[in-house]
Amino acid sequence: MSKLHNLVSDISNLFLDCQPPKEADMQKFLKDISDSIYQSFESRKSSKNSIRFSNVGRPARQLWYASKMPEMAEELHLPTRIKFLYGHLIEHLLLLLIKSAGYKVTNEQSKKEVDGIVGHMDAKINGVVVDIKTASQHGYDKFVKGTIFEDDPFGYIAQISGYADEDEEAAFIVLNKVTGQVHVADIHSMERIDFKKKVKEVKKILKSDTPPERCYEDVPDGKSGNRKLAAGCAYCDFKVECWKNANDGIGLRKFKYANGSRFFTHVAKRPHPEIEEEEVTYVSQ
Repeated sequence: MSKLHNLVSDISNLFLDCQPPKEADMQKFLKDISDSIYQSFESRKSSKNSIRFSNVGRPARQLWYASKMPEMAEELHLPTRIKFLYGHLIEHLLLLLIKSAGYKVTNEQSKKEVDGIVGHMDAKINGVVVDIKTASQHGYDKFVKGTIFEDDPFGYIAQISGYADEDEEAAFIVLNKVTGQVHVADIHSMERIDFKKKVKEVKKILKSDTPPERCYEDVPDGKSGNRKLAAGCAYCDFKVECWKNANDGIGLRKFKYANGSRFFTHVAKRPHPEIEEEEVTYVSQ
């Protein structure tokens, strides 16, 4: 049985028993969130040394652009910055609750290096290597149902594979940012990838002067005849450059729908006039 089998229920019992955090843990938590807030205002610096534990499992073309053309990355817009920030804040909150529930938390932001690639793990909890994630309902369900192994556009499995040695237990602790639910997803050593091999493969790809094939094909937008970016492309910082030849050389076209913007690679029929077309730009970092 996993060492973290009772983690969620133990956190729940904290509130049932009215057991607040210890003063020392609270002070560390306050410092951690303060540091995270200040760090969120730091600018992203372009870097050719683009491979990290957190992205080595991402699609090869994304990594190629990050390495060869970092200046073409889109600006981090306000909603994205806020999502990143509260992701860090929730990570610190969960660690505070876990400590308060009596679990031993060690190796917070411990550095690990593999073939020159550096990463910092979130922590070890009772000796288990953990990676803490916040997720939408769809993302949360992938961890609960185990489909993260087939649908992992952000390279989470590669990331935790790099942090955990073969003989170590590993798990994701995932918080549903909509419902507040917490789930522990144990990752068996047989479910991880060969991280060193993955790093070598990525380094070989990045030596090429031409990018790999596109990570995803575009997809139909209903029955309109229009085509739009797949979800994996829509979240990519380099989509504007990658799809600059879309729409017969015009590039991507972006329309603001009530449920979010859509990026079109082909517009056979313009969306309803009430749907605003937005400018598509990238901003050099």
